[in-house]
Amino acid sequence: MKKYLVLILTIAIFTLTGCGSNEDAYLYDGDAYNDVALEGASGTPNHDFDVNANGGEVLNSPDIPVLANRKIIYTANMSLITLEPETVYNNVIDDLSTYSAYIEAENITSTRYIITIRVLSENLMDFVDSIKLEGDVLNYSKTSEDITNAYSTYEARLTALQAEHARVLEFIEVAETLDDLLTLETKRVQLETELNQIGLQLATYDSLVDYSTINLTIIKVEDISDILERTSNPNVYVNETGTDYLIVEVHNNSEESATLYLNVKQNGELIREYEEEAYGGGSYKFEVIDLDSNEEYVFEAFSLENNHTVSLISTRSAITESTFATRVGSTFTNSVDSLVSVFQFFGIVITALLPYGIVAGILYYPTRVLYIKVLKPRRLIKKELLIKRIEARTNANNNNPTKA
Repeated sequence: MKKYLVLILTIAIFTLTGCGSNEDAYLYDGDAYNDVALEGASGTPNHDFDVNANGGEVLNSPDIPVLANRKIIYTANMSLITLEPETVYNNVIDDLSTYSAYIEAENITSTRYIITIRVLSENLMDFVDSIKLEGDVLNYSKTSEDITNAYSTYEARLTALQAEHARVLEFIEVAETLDDLLTLETKRVQLETELNQIGLQLATYDSLVDYSTINLTIIKVEDISDILERTSNPNVYVNETGTDYLIVEVHNNSEESATLYLNVKQNGELIREYEEEAYGGGSYKFEVIDLDSNEEYVFEAFSLENNHTVSLISTRSAITESTFATRVGSTFTNSVDSLVSVFQFFGIVITALLPYGIVAGILYYPTRVLYIKVLKPRRLIKKELLIKRIEARTNANNNNPTKA
């Protein structure tokens, strides 16, 4: 018995000296060990710095040496308000496969959707940015937890326990008495219990590192403006015009930083979209190039401040300068337009007089017949009578010369 107590003490000493080794990790299952590589043990999630995140976020990037081989857990918390939460929820569900994500838990009521989403860590920020577009962001935060030291400690402990477990199994094979066998079996069970606990903890860490968590709350509101203040309307100015460009300045009237948006329309059709950040009270000059000369463009500007609803739209129009060719073409076009206007005038006159001509044509024939059949014979008879009277008077005067 004393011999086996000495052997157990030797195993304990070996355990203490073996904590620094880095062998493959194994999990005990029944009477044998499964050779299971710990997921994520050698992988490094991709990280990015997010300048728009709220407070203390450092996102991982394989290009940042200080984060290489680190084990970092990321958690994003976001609340959206919207008039149609079901639509937002369905859109988020549709995007799960795009970002390698899945729903871990959800609690849905008529006015509130509470969802826990797990997403592949390298896709975290892309998915968060996509969700932000689905509604008005009420609040947002992101945290990171570096578990590298804890993970390394568990790995070292796991390696040491595996070595100790292997020695115990060897001693069990050569045990000579029942008491020695029971003592070694008790030790084996203790070691396997702790091995499984550590294996479970490492697997949990791997899952949390490989798949970040998004805690999303979607809140239904009747009128968003009742909850969030509207962003101040920006001012828009046209500072400079050219034949193929316009310089448009948009001024942020908010006290805080805001995103400025500028839409460019031609003939009522949207042709350009711009987006830039501006400090409170600041402005940004948009250079709109590759435009047509002598054309009118309409600029629609609006802004969005954090924890606010979007502002109303401010509008400004401007016409690009004309080139020589454009002026010649414009003059020719104006001349053709004038000629067309003259023809249009005559066409209008003819169209206006045409009904009268038709009526005159209809009345002409019966009037002509009446004239030939009735009026003209009467005039001829009267004319003949008048001639006869004149001849008779002339003859009478010739027959009575003395009287004359």
